[in-house]
Amino acid sequence: MITEKYIHNQKIRRFILISLIFVCVFFPSIQGDIQSQSLDQLKSFSIISKDIQTKEIGNKVYYNYYTNAFTQAEQELHAELVSPLYFPGVDLNQDWNFIDPFQPLYEQVHITDSTNPPYSFIGHIISSWDTDLDGIVDGYEYCSGFMEGPDIMVTAGHCVFNSKNGGWIVGLVYLPAQNGRQDTFPPAYALNVYLSQDFYFKESADEDWAVVKLDSRIGLETGWFGKGWSPGSLNGKEVAISGYPSEKPYGEVWSAKGEVTASLTTRIKYSMDTAKGESGSPIYDSNGYVWGIHTRGTTILERNSSGTRMTESLYNVIQLEYLYSILARN
Repeated sequence: MITEKYIHNQKIRRFILISLIFVCVFFPSIQGDIQSQSLDQLKSFSIISKDIQTKEIGNKVYYNYYTNAFTQAEQELHAELVSPLYFPGVDLNQDWNFIDPFQPLYEQVHITDSTNPPYSFIGHIISSWDTDLDGIVDGYEYCSGFMEGPDIMVTAGHCVFNSKNGGWIVGLVYLPAQNGRQDTFPPAYALNVYLSQDFYFKESADEDWAVVKLDSRIGLETGWFGKGWSPGSLNGKEVAISGYPSEKPYGEVWSAKGEVTASLTTRIKYSMDTAKGESGSPIYDSNGYVWGIHTRGTTILERNSSGTRMTESLYNVIQLEYLYSILARN
């Protein structure tokens, strides 16, 4: 009898096989000259990058290699393209549910053990800012972030670039799976930051995301989320948000579950309790797939929290940086 679990495991096996094909076929053209035939078929987009150490700001061009290659090979998965999570020692044949079925809807609950997945995939961010641009750090702000590879961390764009704080962060510390004042894993530091051009120039809520390359491969110890992209509606999908709200005791992980109430092209909305400090938290489902990044809480005018949706472009940026990270180590 074919079960949902069997189908899920078959999809993961196909994903791994196609990833290997992708690495062999596409990766050389990414590093070197790209054939004109590929350019005719693939949409390009540019992002802004900053080297935190040298302070050099650059421009990086991406193509939708991954979604194009995957959807051509796996037409039946076009509605929802996903990549699997990683956790040290995980058994892919075992049933995993990363959202507690007994957790109350919408309300935040305190997670007492941050070493268990998916909470080990999430970390506390401390960003330093030079608001008057005099070369001296003027203050710090807190956000949340999550791992998407050995040294690839994802968060909200405004956690690393904010014109009110002087623009770019001076530095960023990522505390994986922090539990109160206890550092569960060694801290990691930002080396490079990647932003959407729309966010860099306009600070657009529609592109409020950042991909950060860290100075250590801490993800091999903590594990990392999978991710999902769909061109269709996500309305009704059960999701959870876990992060580090500033209104709670320092360094505590809190989680809330609910469902997607509105699916826009670049944003999703949901009725869950969130607070300042949770910006950059993953919006994930029971399989550990991230569908968005939390960026906005409720307001007087808007009763739903909202976040940046996992778009095709963002999916490709994360996936390609993940592949660069994997291959660079080999």
